[in-house]
This record gives sequence, structure tokens and C-alpha cells, in this order.
Amino acid sequence: FWPLGSVWMVLSLVLKTLGYKMQLLRHSKRPYRQSHIIAFSALRFGYLGACVYALSSWWFLAPSLRGRGKEALTNFLTPLLAAMALFLLAAPRSMSDSIASKLQHCLELAPDSPPDAGDPDYYVVQSLLAKEQKYHIASPAYQQFVGAMKAQKTVPPWDADGNIPFPGSSF
Repeated sequence: FWPLGSVWMVLSLVLKTLGYKMQLLRHSKRPYRQSHIIAFSALRFGYLGACVYALSSWWFLAPSLRGRGKEALTNFLTPLLAAMALFLLAAPRSMSDSIASKLQHCLELAPDSPPDAGDPDYYVVQSLLAKEQKYHIASPAYQQFVGAMKAQKTVPPWDADGNIPFPGSSF
């Protein structure tokens, strides 16, 4: 059935394309204009994508996990993500839009803000991490670098907590 299914799929796509083309060229009275419905449809498509992501993560990750990881995935994460996505998908548009706008407000993203406005600054975030969690502290290259600096009796360019100074400033 597979080769026949491929031929059927190509044939149906060609016929559908020709049908759309004929409808747009012969039967449409005015040119197509975008409306607000496209944004709402895209939002619903995003919710459906979140549900598919939750179910596919369960499908593909569950066989490779053991113990508490598998338990957390199957008992908590997958049902929570799928239920949230299905709720937002089935909710009335005003409710789902309200929830989406509150989420956007919580993330402090304004429509006129630059694209990286929601990204936290590394120099601010690094002060929240413990010294052992910072990549430049835990990497083997850093360990060799610090050993070489101690041998030369010099001080690294960051403070005792491993925070790298903002460019142009000093501690």
C-alpha cells in the first residue's frame, strides 16, 4: 500500500493546488487580506504543538528513563503539559488570549521591545549562581588556567565568587 499511498498523496496535492488556484483566480471577488483571525489560528496551532511536544517527549523519553526520572515524566510532566495545552486549545478565545497576555506580561515582554528584551543579562544572572555552577569555573581549561595563574602568582580577572566583571568595569 505504501507506493500507492505516495502516488495518491501527490495526486491529491496537485488536485488541491489546482482547485485553490482556480478558486482564487476565477471565483474570488476581491484580493485576499490578512485579518486578526490568522493570529488567533497561529496561537491555537502553538497550543496544539505544545500538546504534541508533551506526548512525543513521553513517547520517546520514557523508554530511556528509569526510576524517579521516568516517574516524574509519566506522572507529572506529560499530563501537566498536555492538560495545559488542551485546556488552552479548548478554552474560549477570550480566556486563552487573556492567559497568553498575562504570560507575556509576566515575562515582561512588550510588543515594541527589542528582540532580546526577554533574555537576561549574563553579568546579572551569574551573581545568582553558585561558584560551582558557573561554566568558566567548572571547566578543565579553567582549572589549568587558574593553576598557571597561581604558579605565576597573579590574580584572575573575576572576583572570589567567580563573577566575571561587566566589560569596561572593575571590581
